[in-house]
Amino acid sequence: MQICPIGLYKINNSSYLNKNKPQNKSGEFYAAKSEKQENGKYYEYLKNSILFTGKKGNKPKEYLSSKYLFISKKDSILKKGDKIRPYKEDYSREDVELIISKKTADDRTANLLTNYIMGLIDENNPDSNYIKKILELVYADKLPASVLLGLQKGLCVNENVKKDIDKLFECYRKDEDVQEAFVPTFKTKDEANLSLSIGDVCQIEGEDRISIKKNENEIEKLFISKKTYLELFPPVERFLYTQSKQQDCYFISVFDSIYSNPSSRYKILSLFNERKNGKVDATFGGYKRTGSNVTNKDFSRYVLKDLSKTLNATRRVHSGYMSYTMEGLRALEVLNAEETRKNAESKINKKYHLYKRLLAQNDDKTIIHSDFEYSRDELQDFVNLYESSKTLRNIISTEDMNIPVFDVDYGSVLYGLKQLDENDSPKTDPKWERYILERYKKYLERTGKKTVPFKEVIPIETYQDIFQWEINKNSPSPYTYGGNSFSVFGVFKLPSMLLPLNDSETTEKLLSMQDIQKRVVLTCSTPYESKNNKNIRPFHSYSLIPKDENGKRTFIVKNPINTLQEIELTKEELKECFNVVEIGLIEPLSFYLP
Repeated sequence: MQICPIGLYKINNSSYLNKNKPQNKSGEFYAAKSEKQENGKYYEYLKNSILFTGKKGNKPKEYLSSKYLFISKKDSILKKGDKIRPYKEDYSREDVELIISKKTADDRTANLLTNYIMGLIDENNPDSNYIKKILELVYADKLPASVLLGLQKGLCVNENVKKDIDKLFECYRKDEDVQEAFVPTFKTKDEANLSLSIGDVCQIEGEDRISIKKNENEIEKLFISKKTYLELFPPVERFLYTQSKQQDCYFISVFDSIYSNPSSRYKILSLFNERKNGKVDATFGGYKRTGSNVTNKDFSRYVLKDLSKTLNATRRVHSGYMSYTMEGLRALEVLNAEETRKNAESKINKKYHLYKRLLAQNDDKTIIHSDFEYSRDELQDFVNLYESSKTLRNIISTEDMNIPVFDVDYGSVLYGLKQLDENDSPKTDPKWERYILERYKKYLERTGKKTVPFKEVIPIETYQDIFQWEINKNSPSPYTYGGNSFSVFGVFKLPSMLLPLNDSETTEKLLSMQDIQKRVVLTCSTPYESKNNKNIRPFHSYSLIPKDENGKRTFIVKNPINTLQEIELTKEELKECFNVVEIGLIEPLSFYLP
């Protein structure tokens, strides 16, 4: 049931409905009118069908598993092997078929991927050579085969991925140590400072943890060992993310912008701490040294204990919940979900105890609290709902959802009440919608205000009914499903602000600012219309990386659905494709932003 004609119902036109998800519960894709259309649907279905699995016992831990692809083993990327052919440049169809056939579970998938990849190689784009190298890494079990599902025609390969691939192939060509190439060892911090670029990590002799070059003059010690760093952020994959079914593009875009920016990368790496027993924890806010001990900076933050155990447990229970590549990102996705869920449940608990107190203190039929008149029946019904539930998964706090809080006006309230009166067979118990609307009606009449924000603690079915948005009560957290990047910068301790992409003086200052990457990280959000000619999807969040070359400023945007490839836009094209920029401040700006 949709209760309001304006305000609340706007969410029905957004990406939160996730209309592109396969709707056929039998696991088969829809039939198409032509073979080309069918292959296109099948390819999209493949990309949405990769599932996580955990391995028990002493078997090698694997990244992913699906009925379509065989996936590379996690630790193999750092091992030398004669499968890698660093001098191979010409790829015939037979070469591609050989690689794909070893990585797929059925002939149809193998044939489809072979045709698709041959098309990318044959179109003679400047990055064809890197696509061949990716094939070689997949063939040698040094990249997960799921990478092959993210390639798109006409897009450039991620510049950071290119640099890592070149460095990796150079190691294989010269038979050098991969770990030393990506985490070099130095005798002193001064020596490291002279050799490293900002954002690079290293090992200082005699220290048990790695360090990072934080800025031009500072080498900062982190809280994890070289081995753990390479497991969390392996070469190539540290810049390769593929969004899962969790619909957290807003979170991944912020992560990518922070990690891709050398000047802010330390903010990601400092969130992980390796204990003396080898177990690794993660917390937003990061860690600090207090004497000889390592403690988290913000004790109000939730700490995700023992990543390996926690992530494997999540994989077994909730398939498709985390991103399909790097373990470091997956850890923070789970941390974000757990923290937001716990914060929301804390508010739900407080609401329950507040309602019990109000019921005990008042015998009236209506109880006024914080400008609102609650009916005694509503408070009692909520108390009964809370007490009858073994968990809080059937109650939701809309204030904690990563979505805009919509304002409801008087006309919407009246329309909603009319709908309730006329609807003979509502999907859910209509009493909760009626409670809300009648309370809002009295509030607006009493105060004379034009609108009231929709902030409720209600049954999850009521939320689904109002917003026509399906949420699985058994998922780890509905609070991370859909949202905006603006709300995420805070968890990485970056002050944030929102800037419309218009022709204002402030916008021009930001987009033209010198040393921009030393001062801010950026994401951008799309408006309602699609920009197919630029491969830009509507209702979506992208990471935004300023690029300066030959005195010209352009912008790199990356889609969290797969960051292997990127799109380069001019300032004018950026304004055409996106309507807003979310800003995270690494350091204060020298000019005012509204």
